[in-house]
Amino acid sequence: MATTWFVPTDFPTINSALADPAVVDYDTIRVGPGVYNNATEGGPIVITKLVQLLGAQAGVDARLRSAVPGTESIIEIMSGSGSIQVNRENVVVDGFTIRNNPVGVGINTSPLFSGYWIFNNIIQNNAGGIYLNSNTSTPDTTFSQVKFNLLQANNQAGGGAGGNGIYTDMGTQNLYIESNRFEVHTPAASINFAAGSNAPPAAPPPPPQRNIVIANNQMVNDNSIALTFTTNMKITENMMNNTQGTAIFIAGGTTLTEIEGNRITNSTGNGISVNTVFTTTPVPNAAIRAKNNSIAGNAGAGLLVDAGAYNPTPRRLDATNNWWGSPSGPGPIGTGDEVVDPDGVVEFVPFLSSDPVPPPPPEPVIVPSVPRQASTSTTTFAAASKTAAVLAAMSGTGTLAQDIGNVNAVWPEIHDYEAPNNATLFGSPQIVWADLSLDPGELSYFAQAFAAPSIDSHVVAATVFADNAHRLYIEEYDAAGTLIQSITPPGGLNDGSMVPGSSLTTDAAPPYNWQRLRQYTKVFNPVQAGSSIVITVEALNYVTSGPINPAGVSFVADFLRVSG
Repeated sequence: MATTWFVPTDFPTINSALADPAVVDYDTIRVGPGVYNNATEGGPIVITKLVQLLGAQAGVDARLRSAVPGTESIIEIMSGSGSIQVNRENVVVDGFTIRNNPVGVGINTSPLFSGYWIFNNIIQNNAGGIYLNSNTSTPDTTFSQVKFNLLQANNQAGGGAGGNGIYTDMGTQNLYIESNRFEVHTPAASINFAAGSNAPPAAPPPPPQRNIVIANNQMVNDNSIALTFTTNMKITENMMNNTQGTAIFIAGGTTLTEIEGNRITNSTGNGISVNTVFTTTPVPNAAIRAKNNSIAGNAGAGLLVDAGAYNPTPRRLDATNNWWGSPSGPGPIGTGDEVVDPDGVVEFVPFLSSDPVPPPPPEPVIVPSVPRQASTSTTTFAAASKTAAVLAAMSGTGTLAQDIGNVNAVWPEIHDYEAPNNATLFGSPQIVWADLSLDPGELSYFAQAFAAPSIDSHVVAATVFADNAHRLYIEEYDAAGTLIQSITPPGGLNDGSMVPGSSLTTDAAPPYNWQRLRQYTKVFNPVQAGSSIVITVEALNYVTSGPINPAGVSFVADFLRVSG
């Protein structure tokens, strides 16, 4: 019966688990959160047994993860042809972050085996993403699958697969590449089938690249799907936007290529290019069918077929029933993206008069939830109790705090850099107090409020100065002033003793608490639509007798959320 092993509980490292005779075929190795690097592993992770290698995020879609430190199993091997090298059939690699290999790819699969499952991995900042070869010695090998991964910026200079998200040049077959996200592989390609590239068609023939499905992937600000000497290729329902070059680059020797239901928009080059540039002796492509695609807004042609690059003898290039960005059809007969066909081998009529592929949802961006909340004499209310300050801030009526300035010229001040800032998250706070009398031993409360803009996830980042001790509260209240939730810990965030006069023992040596700036960051969700988020600072002037000791408070709090 198969056994589940745990790293670092049962074995201190991944390689020690893989090498131990007790770990046998069909076992599972679960790897806990942490960083596994050259120092701990001694080199690349080498898999020669039929095992499941599961990271801390196994089963969690890498495209949706936030990669919070302490929750990821991070492979950071800076040597070898691949950080993880898979040399056995039917191996599963699931739930890792694989990063920062300057000379190799994140995952390297052997051309001697097949049936690889590569799921739910974040693969970034390596020389290449995945070097994806498999056994092609017989046509009936097990399908390999690459799904739910995030591949981004694998552009380091080393390695033959450099600048590619997925690369193969030793042959592969029976392969699904589905539901992945590719970003910023600008030197080369998102997915590059390069077997036979820059080689003549004479013997030995290029290794097979056949029976491959590329489906439901997102390529954003990335590069091409590049095909050379492929057979029976299906490219379907992918979103390719802002490609830095041509979105689909068919570069010679291909046959039986199906391109269906894709969204190919805003490329800096062509939407689809058919050519022979990756074959030393030109080998034309054959049997291409491209239908029901949305091809629009590309800087070059929608479809460019170089002279001599397509063999129409098996069948003409079928590009009918596509949307070219205009109901009038593609150029030169309409105003949509152009079809360039010097040999007259393309059929593109009839064309679609409307877009068959719905646009993708907008890319998530971080935006300010509300303008910066900063202490000022026009927005911050002062009161002798926390309840009174909160209600005054929520209603917008009550006693406003006074701008007292840096009265003793020694307090730290919070200022924006003198550089372009976000126009919404901009503005330096004033140093305020309840009044100008500055009574010894005085305890005051300062609050301001805003309406929660949504119940989506938010981030608050706050910076506070106070002379002397203080507590910070960030809370959600309903319209009646009833507390819904404490965003800061219940009881507030405390800095210094809130007992008058205690500074003689608790704050008796520099740096004094009035010399410090305090910071706080928290992710939270407002609970109730239409509620109020209230920032309250409770501040105490320590000195209880003798000469008046100035007291002051200043704070900024920025609230952000993900839009789209």
